[in-house]
Amino acid sequence: MPISDRRGRARQKVRAVLALALSAAGVLVATTPAAAAAPANCYLGTSCLYSGYNYTTDPGQNPERLYFSYCIDRLSHYSYDNIASSFYNNGRYEGAFLYEHPVVAGRYTYVSRGTGLTNLGTRNFNDIASSAYFTSTREDAGTALCA
Repeated sequence: MPISDRRGRARQKVRAVLALALSAAGVLVATTPAAAAAPANCYLGTSCLYSGYNYTTDPGQNPERLYFSYCIDRLSHYSYDNIASSFYNNGRYEGAFLYEHPVVAGRYTYVSRGTGLTNLGTRNFNDIASSAYFTSTREDAGTALCA
């Protein structure tokens, strides 16, 4: 077999392997789920608490959502102590924490930037949160910045 024929066949094999690899990668990309979009009323740069599940409000507990762009030491100051059932972190740069007690105390749950929990009960945190912070603001707990 002439050398040019061997090279041609080798090129065809390489092309076939590349095509197979690219099509497999395309399948993987196509099956990766898209990130869930932030709730319409949770603005960029804030984290939002909801008294109902699925980023809704429960009029029996609190008919409004509560949002923060820094931290809140006492959710009770906003009539939101122990009533949050869902939470979305639409912060720009960092994760967010919800704490069981005021001023960074007790158990906590963490939510990465750009994600949320439609049911805080999945983390045993439904109607539990009493304070809320972005990651870098926990050190400011107890100051006027988190009042």
